Amino acid sequence: FANEKQWKYLPGDKVVIVNKDYESFGSITEVVSHVDQGATTNLYTLKEGNPKNLMAIPKMFWSKDQTTFIHELESFVKQDDIRLVYEHPETKEVLIVDDVDFTEEMYYNSSYDKLLPKRFVKNNPDLIVEWPSKKSNATKTADILGTNPDEVLKETFQPESFFESDIP
Repeated sequence: FANEKQWKYLPGDKVVIVNKDYESFGSITEVVSHVDQGATTNLYTLKEGNPKNLMAIPKMFWSKDQTTFIHELESFVKQDDIRLVYEHPETKEVLIVDDVDFTEEMYYNSSYDKLLPKRFVKNNPDLIVEWPSKKSNATKTADILGTNPDEVLKETFQPESFFESDIP
């Protein structure tokens, strides 16, 4: 998929799993990310309830606590396997939305810092479904090898000349 209209659900949206083949059928969860690159595209990763695939793993790639060749790996879900969960802002009533539609008019969403179409319940333009707020980068934990954000712009080396290097 190329844009938000085709994706329909973005990370942060609450969804319900509607595929009866999945163990977590009927459970409400949240979209964590969508796969848009690589061999498998147009798929979603959920916070909880992802389907599991059994995979044979060679012994040289086993983790420390692994005792068998067969390992369960979390898989992705397709758009057809999930539906959007809508909570009415005034009545707090929870609805499962079969499909969403988009208006032609665009509005500026400060969370995504771009123009987005208004999203509403299909065949009911009065029920507007807000886009989820984008998670800020501040919630990410710093990597052990990363530079502290306060020290990033500190100048630690002053070259005397751009033409002759002090470094041997």
